[in-house]
Amino acid sequence: MPEINIIIYHGGPLKNANANKGLPFEGPGIKFYYTQIDRRLKTLDELKMLVMEELCANPAVHNIQITYRMPHEVLKHQINYKYMAIETDKHVKIMFDKLERIPEVSGIELYIQLESRTDDEIQQTAISLQDSPK
Repeated sequence: MPEINIIIYHGGPLKNANANKGLPFEGPGIKFYYTQIDRRLKTLDELKMLVMEELCANPAVHNIQITYRMPHEVLKHQINYKYMAIETDKHVKIMFDKLERIPEVSGIELYIQLESRTDDEIQQTAISLQDSPK
């Protein structure tokens, strides 16, 4: 499989948050980051770790919400998109399946929101990160 391009949008609220329109991620303060991977990701945890590393964010301190700009209809000269929340491993699979099945789409676009965890959540997350296999 060739390298997979991923564009990560982060840093501000969406000005065009209508999920049914699937417009490009835009808004005040939003920055974008490019990365590439050489294989499909299989789990939500893998995707979260990739994004956290790219944003230099600590997974013990931040909770992450991921929105995928999903191509859902290919017309003659246009691709229509919808937003899809990535919340499970199944959603990660759908994301990569769409990329493989729609040749007109050359990458994955993700909008990232980071939320600070509470002190109790930080402690629980730190423990679970220590226990997870490397």
